[in-house]
Amino acid sequence: MPTSITLCSLLIVATMLIIQVIVSDTSTNVVEVYAPVVEECNQTNIPNEISLEFDLKDKQMLVIHFQNASCQNVFINVQLTRGTQFLCKQAPLKTTLSFNDRFTVLISPQPRNCKNIVIASYILLETILILPTQPVSTRENVTIYAGITDIGQYAESFAINLECSLTFGDNSPKTVGIHDSKMYHIFGLPGSHYITFSCHMPSGSAVTERKLIQAESWLNEDSLKMIPAPTTVKFLTDITLMFLYVYQYPIISCIVLNDNQVCDRTESFSVEKFERKEVVVMPYPLTNSIQSSTGPGTHLITVFLQNNVSAVQYNFTVWINRQITSIKVACDSFVGIQPNYFTINITLEEGCPANITIEINKYPNNELVSQMKTLCSNPDECKLVQVKTSLKKAGEKYRVSVFANNQISNDSAASQVFETVPQIYDVYMTSDGPLYANVPTNLMIYVRGDIGGFEMTLKFAKHSKHVPFTIDSIKHVHSDGASLPFDSTFFKLIKEKIIFRSTGDQQIDANIRNSKQVFNFSSNFIVQRQPTCLESVNIRDGNSNRAIGEPLKLARELILSGDVTLSCVEDSIIKFKWKSFKVDSSSQLPRPENEVKLKGNIYNNEIVIRSNDLLPGLYVIMLEVSTNGVTDKDVTSEARDFSLIEVPTRKLE
Repeated sequence: MPTSITLCSLLIVATMLIIQVIVSDTSTNVVEVYAPVVEECNQTNIPNEISLEFDLKDKQMLVIHFQNASCQNVFINVQLTRGTQFLCKQAPLKTTLSFNDRFTVLISPQPRNCKNIVIASYILLETILILPTQPVSTRENVTIYAGITDIGQYAESFAINLECSLTFGDNSPKTVGIHDSKMYHIFGLPGSHYITFSCHMPSGSAVTERKLIQAESWLNEDSLKMIPAPTTVKFLTDITLMFLYVYQYPIISCIVLNDNQVCDRTESFSVEKFERKEVVVMPYPLTNSIQSSTGPGTHLITVFLQNNVSAVQYNFTVWINRQITSIKVACDSFVGIQPNYFTINITLEEGCPANITIEINKYPNNELVSQMKTLCSNPDECKLVQVKTSLKKAGEKYRVSVFANNQISNDSAASQVFETVPQIYDVYMTSDGPLYANVPTNLMIYVRGDIGGFEMTLKFAKHSKHVPFTIDSIKHVHSDGASLPFDSTFFKLIKEKIIFRSTGDQQIDANIRNSKQVFNFSSNFIVQRQPTCLESVNIRDGNSNRAIGEPLKLARELILSGDVTLSCVEDSIIKFKWKSFKVDSSSQLPRPENEVKLKGNIYNNEIVIRSNDLLPGLYVIMLEVSTNGVTDKDVTSEARDFSLIEVPTRKLE
């Protein structure tokens, strides 16, 4: 509803002074001014005059409309700071006037025409300019809202005719409507930009709102083109590293090496530097003290460039070089053949980091067979560099040459001559059933080795047995059904019938040899006096084969149970023992030195393993079952089964 002001009520409130209205409310509101009635006009002690005083902002405009545009009804006087703007005596009397800045409107009705009528109404218009409150990027399509408050419902009644424009600071004005308008703009230059929204009346009155917006460069690898300047660093020699990038604005830059950090920022925007794509140099003093704390070697140096709208991180490697001296290279005198690997050991007594090139040449003609490259990045790594490789053919001689260099030095060395010879890598012995005194049994020997011929000697209970055999394939197929803690695909099975004459723990010592080397091993067996009730144990893991197969995946929890087969109930005590062994692959034998303590909950023949009980990797789980006699408590029989599980690397939560 419009607000009404009557002349009488205004004058009664302010008998001794002219009524003053200071407009500061920014909301649009129509105010109506009424003339006094006849009775009020006849009061001689009250001046019949309304004074409306305004002090408007640049973004505000007063539009006043006279309902009875005649000096016979009212006297009108508009006083501006610079003088009289309008007198009623001027003709013709305008129906609508618009003003801004600081001014006073004096309205006096003619006493002879006092009537309770609306003689004038006015509204206060104000511009709307809404910008993002945060800095924007030079690649961003910025949204800007501009308009006049609530003008739609009053434009016609007040005969408002405004022409509005929007200036973005970096181009010519754009004409916009008086109603709320959504505009889009992309700033071509970073820096501060003034956005100006202006509206003009035909009379010349204008409202203007001006706001500041900050545009910042969008930082990325294409715009920055960051590169490090080539530099050679000698350990404990002061030097300054240089990093170059194309000028952008604004930028906060930091260079970090371990705990040492250097930061800087751009002070002010330069149009010339931006348009010329000038190259900026970021220095990093690599002082003697910094080098002492970091040490020689390769070090990660991180460069951060950021502003309020974007950020880029670069990772570079800086070489702090120490002179290389005294290289040594060694390998075994006899090495295996493909697909098995042998190890080359390289030692740098002094110096790092180092690019290392390894060449294997035939001996004596020096024909190059293979070449490998590696890097040692710090003193500890360079003390021992191990490279695994393989050679195709047995019975040939070779020599390894090693070349090492960094940015300030180089050195080389050669190994002794070595020969490729079929090798034995792993042996596992078991039997095809319980062992009884004076009863023949099959000793099952699984051998993993290179293709070639070998001689094996078995020694037990003062007996010796010679067994020649040949490995003619890398992969093998077995149907023996033995319980094995490994995948037997890469093992050759040798069966040999033997007879033990004594009971209790019996040890078999053995060796496998060829013309160049000997592989020694041994195993213990329990020889029983008579059959016992314990026949077998089987871990319930879904694997139909007795040898381990595909690993079980351990997600959060895994429950393994063992089924024990007994042929009778004479044995009084059954004991369960769970063990785990870390292995690199399913074909690797579990060894005592690789045993890992199980942290899971164990309930005799059942174990609950949770994901945080074991580190990520492959594990062989062994269940060993033993029975004890009633009288002597000695172990009378044992049975084992194995399962393979995989603990995956868990994602961070």
